[in-house]
Amino acid sequence: MLFALAELVAAGDDPGAVAGHDSPTRYSNESQFIVEAIVKDLAEEVFHAKHHQLPSPNSFAVRVVQAADSLTIQPACDIEVALESNRPPVRCPLALRGAIWLPDEYAEVASQLARITGLSASQAAGVFPGRCRP
Repeated sequence: MLFALAELVAAGDDPGAVAGHDSPTRYSNESQFIVEAIVKDLAEEVFHAKHHQLPSPNSFAVRVVQAADSLTIQPACDIEVALESNRPPVRCPLALRGAIWLPDEYAEVASQLARITGLSASQAAGVFPGRCRP
Protein backbone atom coordinates (compact mmCIF):
# COMPACT_ATOMS: atom_id res chain seq x y z
CA MET A 1 0.00 0.00 0.00
CA LEU A 2 2.73 2.46 0.91
CA PHE A 3 4.64 1.52 -2.23
CA ALA A 4 1.60 2.31 -4.42
CA LEU A 5 1.12 5.63 -2.63
CA ALA A 6 4.79 6.49 -3.13
CA GLU A 7 4.42 5.79 -6.88
CA LEU A 8 1.42 8.12 -7.08
CA VAL A 9 3.27 10.89 -5.26
CA ALA A 10 6.26 10.45 -7.53
CA ALA A 11 3.97 10.83 -10.57
CA GLY A 12 3.18 14.44 -9.65
CA ASP A 13 -0.03 16.20 -10.71
CA ASP A 14 -1.21 13.59 -13.20
CA PRO A 15 -3.34 10.97 -11.39
CA GLY A 16 -3.12 8.80 -14.51
CA ALA A 17 0.65 8.69 -14.47
CA VAL A 18 2.34 6.29 -12.13
CA ALA A 19 6.12 6.35 -11.90
CA GLY A 20 7.51 3.80 -14.32
CA HIS A 21 4.12 3.05 -15.92
CA ASP A 22 2.31 4.28 -19.01
CA SER A 23 -1.32 4.02 -17.90
CA PRO A 24 -3.27 7.13 -18.86
CA THR A 25 -6.72 7.66 -17.37
CA ARG A 26 -9.64 9.71 -18.59
CA TYR A 27 -8.72 12.49 -16.17
CA SER A 28 -6.52 15.28 -17.45
CA ASN A 29 -5.48 16.22 -13.90
CA GLU A 30 -6.34 15.81 -10.24
CA SER A 31 -8.79 18.73 -10.26
CA GLN A 32 -10.95 17.05 -12.89
CA PHE A 33 -10.97 13.85 -10.80
CA ILE A 34 -11.99 15.76 -7.63
CA VAL A 35 -14.76 17.73 -9.33
CA GLU A 36 -16.18 14.56 -10.89
CA ALA A 37 -16.12 12.73 -7.55
CA ILE A 38 -17.94 15.60 -5.80
CA VAL A 39 -20.57 15.94 -8.54
CA LYS A 40 -21.10 12.17 -8.55
CA ASP A 41 -21.71 12.21 -4.79
CA LEU A 42 -24.14 15.14 -5.13
CA ALA A 43 -26.04 13.40 -7.92
CA GLU A 44 -26.35 10.18 -5.92
CA GLU A 45 -27.57 12.10 -2.85
CA VAL A 46 -30.18 14.02 -4.82
CA PHE A 47 -31.41 10.90 -6.60
CA HIS A 48 -31.58 8.97 -3.32
CA ALA A 49 -33.46 11.79 -1.58
CA LYS A 50 -36.15 11.67 -4.28
CA HIS A 51 -36.34 7.93 -5.03
CA HIS A 52 -35.02 6.34 -1.80
CA GLN A 53 -32.56 4.26 -3.79
CA LEU A 54 -29.35 4.81 -5.70
CA PRO A 55 -29.48 5.39 -9.45
CA SER A 56 -29.08 2.35 -11.70
CA PRO A 57 -25.45 1.80 -12.64
CA ASN A 58 -26.66 1.09 -16.19
CA SER A 59 -27.98 4.63 -16.68
CA PHE A 60 -26.04 6.71 -14.12
CA ALA A 61 -23.00 8.56 -15.43
CA VAL A 62 -21.07 11.71 -14.56
CA ARG A 63 -18.70 13.38 -17.00
CA VAL A 64 -16.55 16.42 -16.31
CA VAL A 65 -14.58 18.06 -19.08
CA GLN A 66 -12.16 20.71 -17.95
CA ALA A 67 -11.68 23.64 -20.33
CA ALA A 68 -8.24 23.41 -21.92
CA ASP A 69 -7.34 26.95 -20.93
CA SER A 70 -8.57 26.80 -17.32
CA LEU A 71 -6.40 26.72 -14.24
CA THR A 72 -5.79 23.46 -12.41
CA ILE A 73 -6.45 25.11 -9.03
CA GLN A 74 -9.70 26.85 -10.06
CA PRO A 75 -10.89 24.92 -13.09
CA ALA A 76 -13.70 25.81 -15.45
CA CYS A 77 -15.58 22.67 -16.41
CA ASP A 78 -18.54 21.44 -18.39
CA ILE A 79 -20.53 18.91 -16.38
CA GLU A 80 -22.91 16.28 -17.69
CA VAL A 81 -24.90 14.01 -15.37
CA ALA A 82 -27.14 11.20 -16.63
CA LEU A 83 -29.43 10.05 -13.81
CA GLU A 84 -32.01 7.94 -15.63
CA SER A 85 -32.20 6.44 -19.10
CA ASN A 86 -35.61 8.02 -19.77
CA ARG A 87 -34.39 11.60 -19.10
CA PRO A 88 -31.86 13.74 -20.91
CA PRO A 89 -28.65 14.37 -19.00
CA VAL A 90 -28.23 17.50 -16.89
CA ARG A 91 -25.64 19.78 -18.46
CA CYS A 92 -24.17 22.79 -16.76
CA PRO A 93 -20.97 24.81 -16.62
CA LEU A 94 -18.96 25.08 -13.42
CA ALA A 95 -16.34 27.77 -12.89
CA LEU A 96 -14.76 27.41 -9.47
CA ARG A 97 -13.88 30.69 -7.80
CA GLY A 98 -12.85 29.39 -4.39
CA ALA A 99 -11.40 26.17 -3.05
CA ILE A 100 -12.33 23.07 -5.00
CA TRP A 101 -13.80 21.42 -1.87
CA LEU A 102 -16.15 24.27 -0.81
CA PRO A 103 -19.83 23.25 -0.90
CA ASP A 104 -20.91 26.69 -2.12
CA GLU A 105 -18.96 26.14 -5.34
CA TYR A 106 -21.40 23.35 -6.26
CA ALA A 107 -24.67 25.05 -5.23
CA GLU A 108 -25.83 25.66 -8.81
CA VAL A 109 -25.04 22.09 -9.85
CA ALA A 110 -26.97 20.79 -6.83
CA SER A 111 -29.91 23.08 -7.63
CA GLN A 112 -30.05 21.86 -11.23
CA LEU A 113 -29.88 18.23 -10.12
CA ALA A 114 -32.68 18.80 -7.60
CA ARG A 115 -34.79 20.56 -10.21
CA ILE A 116 -34.36 17.84 -12.84
CA THR A 117 -35.30 15.07 -10.39
CA GLY A 118 -38.34 16.94 -9.14
CA LEU A 119 -36.97 17.22 -5.63
CA SER A 120 -38.98 19.73 -3.62
CA ALA A 121 -37.34 22.56 -1.69
CA SER A 122 -38.13 20.88 1.63
CA GLN A 123 -36.62 17.59 0.45
CA ALA A 124 -33.57 19.41 -0.91
CA ALA A 125 -33.11 21.18 2.44
CA GLY A 126 -32.59 17.76 4.01
CA VAL A 127 -29.90 16.88 1.47
CA PHE A 128 -28.18 20.26 1.49
CA PRO A 129 -28.88 21.80 4.92
CA GLY A 130 -28.59 25.57 4.91
CA ARG A 131 -28.17 25.74 1.14
CA CYS A 132 -31.74 25.45 -0.20
CA ARG A 133 -34.61 27.71 0.66
CA PRO A 134 -38.25 27.16 -0.33
